[in-house]
Amino acid sequence: MKKIEIIYNTRTGTDAITFHERQLVPPFITNVLDCSYREISFDSLLQLTNRIHLNNEVIESRLIKYLSEIVTCENDMQAHFVDNYIKSQIIDRILGSSPFAFITIDSRERIVFTNEPANRILHGSPTLRSSLKDYFDAEAVRQIQGSAPAEEHVITHEGINYLVSRYPLYLRDLNIGYYIKMIDAGKIRDIESTVSRKIHDKGLFAKHRFSDIIHQSRVMDECIQTAERAAETNHTLLLTGESGTGKELFAQSIHNASHRSSNPFVAINCSALPESLLESELFGYDPNSFTGPGKRGKTGLFEQANHGTIFLDEIADISPKMQSSLLRMLQERQIMRIGGDKIIDVDVRVIAATNRDLQALVSAGSFRNDLYYRLNVIPIWIPPLRNRREDILPLFQEFLGSKYENIRARQKEALKQYDWPGNVRELENASIYFTTFGTLPPTLFQPGNHRLRHVSSVDLNSDRHIRAEILDLLYACQNTRHALGRTSILNQLRDRDILISDGRLRNILDGLKQDGYITIGRGRQGTTITSAGAEWLHRNPS
Repeated sequence: MKKIEIIYNTRTGTDAITFHERQLVPPFITNVLDCSYREISFDSLLQLTNRIHLNNEVIESRLIKYLSEIVTCENDMQAHFVDNYIKSQIIDRILGSSPFAFITIDSRERIVFTNEPANRILHGSPTLRSSLKDYFDAEAVRQIQGSAPAEEHVITHEGINYLVSRYPLYLRDLNIGYYIKMIDAGKIRDIESTVSRKIHDKGLFAKHRFSDIIHQSRVMDECIQTAERAAETNHTLLLTGESGTGKELFAQSIHNASHRSSNPFVAINCSALPESLLESELFGYDPNSFTGPGKRGKTGLFEQANHGTIFLDEIADISPKMQSSLLRMLQERQIMRIGGDKIIDVDVRVIAATNRDLQALVSAGSFRNDLYYRLNVIPIWIPPLRNRREDILPLFQEFLGSKYENIRARQKEALKQYDWPGNVRELENASIYFTTFGTLPPTLFQPGNHRLRHVSSVDLNSDRHIRAEILDLLYACQNTRHALGRTSILNQLRDRDILISDGRLRNILDGLKQDGYITIGRGRQGTTITSAGAEWLHRNPS
């Protein structure tokens, strides 16, 4: 039969308890209690270990083994002991691995438990029956003991600031003490920085800088200078301008030029979401606020952008309710999650943007006057592309890359003269069209298109330019691998604002064929450009 031996230290020396195996006791131990062959019941053994203060992990693990191998006892008692042992092990490991200090106090204000971070603050494990007064000054003890449950206080201990909160402990309805959580203020900053880095890893960061804004115009240069000066402040900004002018590009550049650049940049389009979803995205919600998969709660974008920047695009489209919530946030720099009752401080820079006239909306009563002035602290207007035509070709060159050398003079002129109602976004689309088809979109040449100004520097009806336009059309069709008939050529020339008769077109095509620049097939074979024609087109870009 297996036996259990217990060796423990007392104030008078080392004692041993054995079960008829005295020969196993080390010779230096003289005080030996031999329990013979009797098996001790579990409850007696538990009382014995408590009486001689053997409550430690080694003894408890041996008791678990003793339960399973030797002692026969009631299943309820065994299960209860094992369950409590497992729970205590889990709690010890959680508290031991926590970066926060935990101190447990009993009902007589004695320290009964500390984890490792607390031991470092107290310079070792507390002595038996010690109290907070033995380690902290009177003011700190007064703040801790006099605070309401979960109320946070800042105390200074040995030159270090700690955020301290107290939580009561109950056994049924009886208050048996409380525990204290202490957080080093420096660790809070470290944790916030870690969270910010994790958010950055999730993609919540700004990609662009002011150096990425391609421009040559003076008006754009002045706009960038204003934005750079605004970036040095913490003030709320309102970016206005037509759709496609690059408002988010400016918002990202402002963030990256500010002292918040290492923290998150969060962008949301306010018009893309319904009111209820937009509110939960911005402010988050507490657990069980909704049914379904999101019942565990969610951190809102304002919290995710803490210490960084949040970009609210299409701000004019938010509902009156959302206007009130946003106004409260801008006034107090505080939010409350949906379904929550806790105020959360947020340190976030707000950049709003719209392509609508907010002042007109205020006059019409659809946008709050007080919110408008909260947003319009530093207004920045981004000019449309038609107001900075010097930037059109540099931008188009940036979009096309090496293919820009294929652009002919008349096409460049058409790009500059077009009014670009879609601004830079439309210009980028035109570059994609050119890359795909080898020519500009037909909308730039449609007759009656008032956005295209008269090109006085080019005689559109001269044979030379008509020949060049025809070769350009055929070259584009070569890229798409289909030929053009004479009627199709005539219609596409008209789309480019070149109006000629069918007879004149036939004569020009015959001349191009004689020069070896095109081949004219019969029927559906249509007209195609030759390699000589393509070479001539590249040599004569005008």
